[in-house]
Amino acid sequence: MWAIVFSFAVPEVGTFIRASRICFFKNIPRPSWGQLLMVTVMESFHVIGLAILAFLVYPNLDVVKAAMLTNCVCLVPAIGGLLSRSPKESKLAFKYIFDLLAISAQLTGYVVWPLLSNQFELWFIPGAIFLVSCHWWENYLSQKSLLRPIALFAGIREKLTDCRYQTYLLIAPYKILLFLGACIYLSEQTVSDFFGMFDSGWGNHTITVREMEAVLNEKFPDLSSITSDLEVHEIFPTSNAIIWTTVTHILCAYLCYIFSKFACKIQIQSFSMAFPMNLTVPVTVTLLLVFCGLREADVCAFDNILPDYIFFRMPPIYYLFDYVVNEFSWLWLLWLLSQTWITRHLWMAKSDRNASTEKLFVTPMYNSLLIDQSVAMNRRREDQEDFVKKIVSSQGNRFEVPRY
Repeated sequence: MWAIVFSFAVPEVGTFIRASRICFFKNIPRPSWGQLLMVTVMESFHVIGLAILAFLVYPNLDVVKAAMLTNCVCLVPAIGGLLSRSPKESKLAFKYIFDLLAISAQLTGYVVWPLLSNQFELWFIPGAIFLVSCHWWENYLSQKSLLRPIALFAGIREKLTDCRYQTYLLIAPYKILLFLGACIYLSEQTVSDFFGMFDSGWGNHTITVREMEAVLNEKFPDLSSITSDLEVHEIFPTSNAIIWTTVTHILCAYLCYIFSKFACKIQIQSFSMAFPMNLTVPVTVTLLLVFCGLREADVCAFDNILPDYIFFRMPPIYYLFDYVVNEFSWLWLLWLLSQTWITRHLWMAKSDRNASTEKLFVTPMYNSLLIDQSVAMNRRREDQEDFVKKIVSSQGNRFEVPRY
């Protein structure tokens, strides 16, 4: 749990440092109480959803389903994009149809596995992924909408531009504390126990392995067969395995964000950002299926790469066809296509060469737990109002912050 908390916190610390630097050197206005409340509510939804997903839902899913589910966190952006359409847009009926199809595809991910499984924890999937999708509400609203509430929220979003960094100077540490609090609550431990086991959680500890008879024809062994003449071993874990895993995740997420921003700055976004972002989950799912197949065929397949006691939670079905059909995993293709439609602005977005981060992305930094979705839906859409407001700094210099 601490590894996940640190992985989440690192980008938020980066946001706080960036906001502190800009607020120190620039005259950034403070947000109103209404603006601060709006951002706090939506970010709280996002953080709570992430915590439920990471600590409650994912531990009860196999690794392939968990990867597939990351394509289902686009519902709020999809609805926002649908309701923000202007009647003056070309091919409006065509866009409405595909918006509705994308929303329908996203909704199937909310119910398919909770209905197929008897696990109570999976019924948290709908709430978790809906709350996660609230983070990207700003990027998918427009004042061109005919619906007054949508135009009103879009107006609030535009006013947030001026005070973005003053807002996240407060929001970033709040998100870390909220995520940590949600982690403690979902761990079902007391605060003292949670922090008291910090050192032991990162340190080395023995793992007891008990031999069991093979399961044949779905007839599980009884207690006598488990305890008779079967060996018990103690495994000593590899030193710092959790630390290396956490550091690897943090570095990979950061490099993904940095190279995505670099691709946008030098105007090679379509091939070097949009294409890889849409391939991330398909390639991940494919590799996971291959790795799980190799591990199932030979438990020592990754003996020289990973410690024997560390591996993904594998799918419970041995045959790929059964897994795709019986578990309704084929629905993932619909989720992937719907996300591709919702984030199609990645292929068409245009920006100035060497544009600032504020011109490229809506909110500072990224979410390392859902890095590909975070970067894709945080990339500024070009079909919104495309104008830039000048803000005069305390030194008399001007710098540009985009209005969106």
